[in-house]
Amino acid sequence: MGQFASRRTLLVGICLAIALAAIALFLTHNFLLTGVALVGVAVYAFLSDDQERLLLADMANQSEEFARTTNAALEQKAAVDAFADGLDAGIFVCDDRAHISYANTFAQQLFGFENPQGRSILAVTLSVELEQLVLRALEDESRVEAELAFSFPQERICRASAWRAPSGLNRIYLALVDITDIRRLERVRRDFVANVSHELRTPMTIIRSFSETMLDDDDPSVREKYLTRIINEVDRLTSITHDLLVLSTAESSLVRKGPCDIGEILRYAHNLLEPRASEKGLTLERIAPDSMFIEANSSQITQVIVNLLENAIKYTNEGGVIVKLQDE
Repeated sequence: MGQFASRRTLLVGICLAIALAAIALFLTHNFLLTGVALVGVAVYAFLSDDQERLLLADMANQSEEFARTTNAALEQKAAVDAFADGLDAGIFVCDDRAHISYANTFAQQLFGFENPQGRSILAVTLSVELEQLVLRALEDESRVEAELAFSFPQERICRASAWRAPSGLNRIYLALVDITDIRRLERVRRDFVANVSHELRTPMTIIRSFSETMLDDDDPSVREKYLTRIINEVDRLTSITHDLLVLSTAESSLVRKGPCDIGEILRYAHNLLEPRASEKGLTLERIAPDSMFIEANSSQITQVIVNLLENAIKYTNEGGVIVKLQDE
């Protein structure tokens, strides 16, 4: 009976040795640790029954602790992944060869790759500049930043930041913030300022020129002619200034929407600008219901419609302007 128990203990020890060795190799890929597991469990096979029970109890406690630690690590990783996926920025983690080991959802969508892990940053982004940024961050202790333009899968401009992981790990963290819309708005603003500068300079030049002419000429008919032109140019400046104030208000204040009768607004704009169209020999026709409610800001939609009709009258030389409103 004792020999049978000894054989049973030996078989149990061998089975446990094989199982734990396989687990150790799978989890750590460390052959030395695997060998330690084999030796440790082989020793277990020659323990007494009391020692066997104590060892099994200790192993059970360690197994539970390992399971708790593993679950906590997995929960922490899931939380970090969820946080990274919620960012409006592309996050990459690269190794010392600039190969991707992690990419959040925004980064995958930014470059159209679902599973970029294991690929080089160059193969995913098709950007030599970004690859050089990552490699430069490996050699630099501080954060490396650059503004880069990408053409794949569509044209974008991103602010790229790369920095090395602490503790000497050969990892590079890379963050990409899409600033395409910001740069586009800046370009629109620059063009707008240039156009407004030109629009302001022209009437001011005319006013100065006519004023100097009036100083040199006392003829009442000439003065009347030039004064009329000066008044027109002042009105033009007033209109430009008003548009600038409207734009400034629209950018600085919160847009408040509410029920807005666009039919009534269109009728107001038509009545306001019909005399101007008649002066130019044009007709201004309105095809619209008397009342139609939408959700909008009343003052801003009024300004939009008035500007639209003013430009239509300004750039139409003959015939007329037709404005049509319908519910689709």
